[in-house]
Amino acid sequence: MSLILKYLPRYTIKDYESWEGKWELVEGIPYALASPTFKHQRIVGKLFRYIDEQLE
Repeated sequence: MSLILKYLPRYTIKDYESWEGKWELVEGIPYALASPTFKHQRIVGKLFRYIDEQLE
């Protein structure tokens, strides 16, 4: 475990339940969840289509 992770505060499910917004709690460390932008979704869709076409 890296030194920085060793000293980060750890949170519980009880803490998590009181937070506003979209969060993910992994081993006691909170991570903010950001929604993808339209541009990002469009690029991912194109990549998926190109890969699908190559596999056929």
